Amino acid sequence: MKLLLDENLSDRIISQIVDLYPDSVHVKTLVLRCIIAHLKQNRAYPLETLVEPDYI
Repeated sequence: MKLLLDENLSDRIISQIVDLYPDSVHVKTLVLRCIIAHLKQNRAYPLETLVEPDYI
């Protein structure tokens, strides 16, 4: 059985349950995989936003 852990649970739980529930993932991991796949597919590059302290 695979489990999908949502953002209300720590992503550190995965390492503790991997023996009982192989292939389980945390939502954060899926989101990152999806973003990376999208960037590769569209040959896009992520941009980092710099925020000036004066504007906060």
